[in-house]
Amino acid sequence: MNYLLPMHAYRTSGRVNTLDIADITDYTAGHWQWWDKAKQAKHPIWTDPYFDKGVGDIVMATYAVPFFYKKQFRGIATVDVQLEILEEKVNQGIDVDLDLLIITNKGDYVYHPDPKQILANSIYKDAKKYHQNGLKDLADKMIAGKRGVVQLDSWETQQKQWVAFYPIQNTEWHCPESSGESCFSSGQKERAAICRSTTLFSAFNHYYRMASDRPDDSAFSTFDRGC
Repeated sequence: MNYLLPMHAYRTSGRVNTLDIADITDYTAGHWQWWDKAKQAKHPIWTDPYFDKGVGDIVMATYAVPFFYKKQFRGIATVDVQLEILEEKVNQGIDVDLDLLIITNKGDYVYHPDPKQILANSIYKDAKKYHQNGLKDLADKMIAGKRGVVQLDSWETQQKQWVAFYPIQNTEWHCPESSGESCFSSGQKERAAICRSTTLFSAFNHYYRMASDRPDDSAFSTFDRGC
């Protein structure tokens, strides 16, 4: 016998509210990453960004953790993170001379300095738009899980720039960060990129843990169970 307990809890104006999302959507229907992908993976996953219509009504990503009883799958516990909050945290953690993106394994933007690009654009679309084969090659390297530092022509200014790229731990996301040719000496580039990336994503992981323990106005938590 199957049964579902899809309780969605969120905080609004200092008050915790709950919502039964089974009244809105069948999340076991096969098109929700936070359920299907986590169930199949059997380990925690981050979803690609999506608009949570009818529940949160925000652009967000979900951290989903499958749980088991006597080695049998019993459900998914989740925390939803509004990407606007991620944008604020990223903006607080980077240098003004640094351009930074976060992309999914498909190349879609999770973070972009222009929020309108999230869900609407990807690094592959930009490579095609600006006729930048080097940018496409960079995207291919990132999605293959590689890390490093490369020099590219800026796809907007045509000036030379250095781009450090690396996978983000515990996600299927990747981060390219670029700075102008004049910003660093050649011996400083990789060390500076590693230092900034470590600081930035330590802060992001700290924010996630806070959201997991104590959801606020824009971080939602859901408990779903199926047998």
